[in-house]
Amino acid sequence: MPDGPTPPSPQNSPPELRSRLVVLAGPTAVGKGTVADCVRRNHPDIWISVSVTTRRPRPGEIDGLHYHFVDDDEFDRLVASDGLLEWAVVHRTARYGTPRAPVEEMLAAGRPALLRRNSNPVAHRSGGVQAVSVLGDRQPQPFAVSKVPEGSARLRC
Repeated sequence: MPDGPTPPSPQNSPPELRSRLVVLAGPTAVGKGTVADCVRRNHPDIWISVSVTTRRPRPGEIDGLHYHFVDDDEFDRLVASDGLLEWAVVHRTARYGTPRAPVEEMLAAGRPALLRRNSNPVAHRSGGVQAVSVLGDRQPQPFAVSKVPEGSARLRC
């Protein structure tokens, strides 16, 4: 039997902590994807949200794994139908957003969720500029983590 308390996990955490939403925010290219990949490899119990974007895929990116690539009309439909928790225009060229339904489904099922968000642009949420909470008054409120540039240091998992 190991010494000390059992480390927290979704199975042995109190119910109010099981469906926790963590928002990983940071500027473009700071390493949010690297952190999310590390979480995916080391904590498969944590569900990682896949953002929607209007930009074209980069080499090696897979639709549905790295992003959901959509055209402007589909993005407009998602905004109009309240299908996004939040969305933003990044570098005045492409829109990015977080699909609402999968996040709410995972949290309702008691699965912890990680959401990546660009902190550079002004983001929008259901009729206004986004506040810190992407879920408004809904519970549980997200736990926010900011990723800041570390000079020339490389992220490692």
